[in-house]
Amino acid sequence: MADNLRDEKQFLLDVNKFREHRGQVPLNRAVLNYFGTRNYQYPNPPAVAVPSFPGWQNLAVLEASTVPSKEEKDLREHFLEQIIPEITADPAQRAHWKGTKYLGGGGGGRVGLWEYTGPEDTARNFRRVAVKEVRVDDPDDPEMDSILQEAHFEEGKRLERLQQAAQSSHIITLQAPLPKADVKGQGKVRRLVLEYCDMGDLQKLIGIRHASGKPLKETSLWQLFNCLVDGLSVLEFGAEHSFMPNSNTAETKPVSDWEKFIHFDLKPPNIVLKGERFTHSITPLCKIADFGLSKTVKDFDESKKSRGDVLRYEWRTKTTPGYFAPEQFTEQWEYANWEQLGIAGNYGPAMNVWGMGMIMYQLVTLKRLPFHITQPYKPVFKNGEIAKGIAFGIELRSYPYSQHLLDLITECLYEHPHHRPTIPRIKERIRDGFNAAVLADAEIEPWADFLPAPPPPQSLSPPPPSFSSLSPPPFSPLAPSTPSPAPAGNANNINANNNNANAGAVQNAAAALVVGTIINCQHLYANGKQCGQ
Repeated sequence: MADNLRDEKQFLLDVNKFREHRGQVPLNRAVLNYFGTRNYQYPNPPAVAVPSFPGWQNLAVLEASTVPSKEEKDLREHFLEQIIPEITADPAQRAHWKGTKYLGGGGGGRVGLWEYTGPEDTARNFRRVAVKEVRVDDPDDPEMDSILQEAHFEEGKRLERLQQAAQSSHIITLQAPLPKADVKGQGKVRRLVLEYCDMGDLQKLIGIRHASGKPLKETSLWQLFNCLVDGLSVLEFGAEHSFMPNSNTAETKPVSDWEKFIHFDLKPPNIVLKGERFTHSITPLCKIADFGLSKTVKDFDESKKSRGDVLRYEWRTKTTPGYFAPEQFTEQWEYANWEQLGIAGNYGPAMNVWGMGMIMYQLVTLKRLPFHITQPYKPVFKNGEIAKGIAFGIELRSYPYSQHLLDLITECLYEHPHHRPTIPRIKERIRDGFNAAVLADAEIEPWADFLPAPPPPQSLSPPPPSFSSLSPPPFSPLAPSTPSPAPAGNANNINANNNNANAGAVQNAAAALVVGTIINCQHLYANGKQCGQ
């Protein structure tokens, strides 16, 4: 395999990096060459007992925030002092946009919040944007600057394609158009102007819940799960799945000539949160962001015709360390029959499902980092279902949530991509699980528990009212559709006092809605209209 992909030295380095990731000893060149002539044989994983519930109080202490150096502070201030021409084509309006907060950086880019400080304008669609700008550590490296600008442009094109096809609320959107590409479809851009999401991201939510000692309620986990699967539906099908009236099957209208996207960097920091209480009254709206590493299945198919498996191998490392999928970290890469086994390099929509499973694992456990993959196991399901193969994240099985929720997350973490559930099936099971939780009188937690810990920065001009601070509209009971069999069992073993009166009203309304209320992570009104229609 090494002869077809990379030079031998680099191949050996990569192999041993992943062996360390799997908890294995490194190989030398001779042993690796021997493996390359042999076929991989599936081992029988040893019996592994589900560990006892560790309790959230025993989690690792959150890492302290890194204090930026004076040089870094100066760079951030300079970044925020810029006038951003991409925000508006009107030169007279550009001076009214002020950088007010540094949001983060990494991977050759940095992001800041810009706010409109000019006169009131009812025609203005937005007053706050997130500006993502190319950052080159060495200003004397024009080649790297050019490469990063090209990558920014490609990310922008992917976002445009997703926006045009689905107009989904679960994908981050561009707020300013890209420059036109050249005749070859290529281009460069220094900045992307994106919508600003006012409630942080899932990584921050995990940190807040860890610090406050408040694990997420089961109803919240189902709602966040539903948001994520709607976003993944757009990546795979170009549209979200929904339930037709009196139907228990999740369906979507196919988008012609759709190219299936693989995100390659799904993790809690890349799921941003927005307060949209008129459509998402129980939990914040989740949006998938940061498409800098994303590819389409077509990209790999076309590359194979001209470059063989080079691109597939290059993208083996294109993920944040700790978030690799089995398609990347499997040791099957090292054997002669790697391609026939269907895991190594089999990049497709099932990789997105794996990434979603890792995110849900972290939301359940409140761990800042995902599980180690050194302990594969064969799941045992209490409903008698036979496991399809090896899975990861056995610690998940000990947490006090319904078996229905834990089973579905576990199935997303199967080693073989063909064993993971499909998007429509996940959507259907999420609906059933949420309805079962509501019928079991599971708690709806206070909206305040989702708010970012630090207060937002003081705007230079009063911002318009945010949906995150407004009460949701009243719910009216709906005639339920034909229900799917609801899973039995305890919907939520986590009990806490809920003193928030508004949350109690939402809980009572949710009990009246029951089946068929979650559609594209939104709710139906009494007239049958869906929010956003």
